[in-house]
Amino acid sequence: MGGSHANGWAKRLVDSEKRPVSATIIVIDVFQEWTGPCAALFGLFRTLKEELNDKMLIFATACADTVDSLEKYRGRSEPYFLFFGATVLVNVIKGVNPPLMETTIREMLKNEKEAFAGFVARVEVEDLYLKAIEEAKEAEAKRKSLEMEIDQESTLVIICPPFVGTDQTDAIIEQFTSNEFEILLDETRPLDDDMIDAVLNDEMDDPDFGPRLNVMSKGPARLLVIAKGPQGVHEAIVPYILTVEPDGDEAAAAEGEEDAPHTPIESAVRNAI
Repeated sequence: MGGSHANGWAKRLVDSEKRPVSATIIVIDVFQEWTGPCAALFGLFRTLKEELNDKMLIFATACADTVDSLEKYRGRSEPYFLFFGATVLVNVIKGVNPPLMETTIREMLKNEKEAFAGFVARVEVEDLYLKAIEEAKEAEAKRKSLEMEIDQESTLVIICPPFVGTDQTDAIIEQFTSNEFEILLDETRPLDDDMIDAVLNDEMDDPDFGPRLNVMSKGPARLLVIAKGPQGVHEAIVPYILTVEPDGDEAAAAEGEEDAPHTPIESAVRNAI
């Protein structure tokens, strides 16, 4: 596989616009620059070339690192062989398998002669090995894309109906923004039954479930989707649901905690999220 089968000539063979259009079977050993061509099959190729003595059979080597059209084959150490019937990819062999290689060469040469004579149609194949690699790369890229999309953790904040439009709501939002929370969504609308059930699902057995349900159902609620950095937002907010009227006694809303100290954000958000 030397002389006219040198890499420079093979560059033209893998270019679909420059491959011979006459009846030929071109076996191209696609190799990496650091590995070189597959020496293990040199003897077989030489034997077949001498035995068959057929000008239709052409062997060539092509370095994937220097041939633009072979870019997708770069970075692979396993021997790789592309079979072209004139301008059409008709077979692919991966790895070193002399019996398979010999059988395939003889079969492809026979098929090419019949196709050139018009007896059979030349069948173009898809490189399934390369397709599998490309699909794996696409799946990995999609996975990484999804990771990036969900990298910023967010949470839903519900300001219950009695507090919508009050100073307490303004104070809550001010505390979020001043503490580097990002508000991704802000809308005011009634809570449907499914959302109320989801919010109060873990509290159905609580003695004050009824009053909480009543508060949540009174009218439009303020819904905020907030985030803070790539993660940790859930630990940075106070997860309570508002259960008292805006003008009610704040201590009553936090029964048993009236002596506990609160940060500004806890005072504003406590029992409101």
